[in-house]
Amino acid sequence: MTCENLDWLSGLPLLRQLDLSGINLSKAIHWTQAINKMPSLTELHLSYAQLPIISISHNNSSKSLVVLDLSGNGLTSSSIYPWLFNLFSTSNLVHLDLSSNKLNGSIPNAFGNMTTLAYLNLSGNGLTSSSIYPWSFNLFSTSSLVHLDLSSYNLNGSIPDAFGNMTTLAYLDLSSNQLQGEMPKSLRDLCNLRRLILMYNILTGLLEKDFLACSNNTLELRELYLGFNQLNGTLPESIGQLRQLEVLDIPSNSLQGMVSANHLFGLYKLMDLDLSFNSLTFNISLDQVPLCTLPDLTLFHPYLAMDMSSNCLEGSIPESIFNAQWLDLSKNVFSGSISLSCKITNQSG
Repeated sequence: MTCENLDWLSGLPLLRQLDLSGINLSKAIHWTQAINKMPSLTELHLSYAQLPIISISHNNSSKSLVVLDLSGNGLTSSSIYPWLFNLFSTSNLVHLDLSSNKLNGSIPNAFGNMTTLAYLNLSGNGLTSSSIYPWSFNLFSTSSLVHLDLSSYNLNGSIPDAFGNMTTLAYLDLSSNQLQGEMPKSLRDLCNLRRLILMYNILTGLLEKDFLACSNNTLELRELYLGFNQLNGTLPESIGQLRQLEVLDIPSNSLQGMVSANHLFGLYKLMDLDLSFNSLTFNISLDQVPLCTLPDLTLFHPYLAMDMSSNCLEGSIPESIFNAQWLDLSKNVFSGSISLSCKITNQSG
């Protein structure tokens, strides 16, 4: 679907929400002027709309705009920043999505003045650490960010301690970058965190026993993604204290050592467990000599997906393991026979 002119929007002065995502607006060269003439507009969604280069107008910016989604349009820094910064000065933007564009170079300091932002997605652009950290540190310390996505962003170096200042943060995605070094201790200050995604980086070092130990013991982390890094050492038993955890994803690292009942038995809400491509062994029966076995899955969520491939699991495979909804035990050293039972329940009606 194509729309070449948005002048008709001026006839809708009371419109509060507008979503033209996926519509070809490549010929609507005056789209910003049309938006600026909508005084009641609070939400604007123009993702993947092939937006043209912006014809700049600094007059009559929509002061009521709270949600703005311009993702997937190939917008460049020079084409979007002037209009955007004028918008910042006149509105109280809460949600901003500029992901999957062509932003590059340095980000102006004006970004640091967006203290009303709760949601910021800049993923999939060509910006680098040197372009984001100066303004972001100011934003981190003064805003009420709940959702921050800087994935696929060309970030490098270590994760700055300043991320720990975002104490309101519930979602942090720094995946698919080139971040190095150890996980900063400042992450312990993110007591409202629900989802942490650090996969596909070059993070190294040990997972400290208190690497996610919130100071007031209120952390209710739901999803933890640390896969495809270079983490080593053992899996800390403190993982088992994250009782709200639903996803534990740490494949393709260099973890080794024993995983015991203390690691897993407190995770009753766990739905997705991926520890594949490490060098882990399992000892769930603590009163026995070291014996590599697997946990009784009847204790976990009925829809658990488990990937334990490419580890050091040995011995026989317990029948309870087949309670998993999805299961991969390949490339281990199991022995003995496999006994599978199929129970069919007749249902009427």
